[in-house]
Amino acid sequence: MHTDLPPTIDSVAAARWARQLPQQSAWLHDEVARRMEERLQWIVRTPANWLHWSPLTGGLQVQELLARRYPAATCFVHQAHAAQLRAVQERWAKGWWFS
Repeated sequence: MHTDLPPTIDSVAAARWARQLPQQSAWLHDEVARRMEERLQWIVRTPANWLHWSPLTGGLQVQELLARRYPAATCFVHQAHAAQLRAVQERWAKGWWFS
């Protein structure tokens, strides 16, 4: 029998893990994101757009820092699954009282 995955990975469990909706992202991922955000001070040109790649698995805590650094820039979010994207959008949605 030939498979594309190593025999130690259960494809059902891996797919379930990939679709999870964590309440917070992993500490190490957030720490790396925070340190990377600190280094953005060396970037001379301010972007008009930026992409936040998979913030549920790493980057939920740094989103506010990035939004403050680039307030006029449009943030696009990429998540692998639609439910994850909805979860991110709900977390970052601002109510009318923030206007």
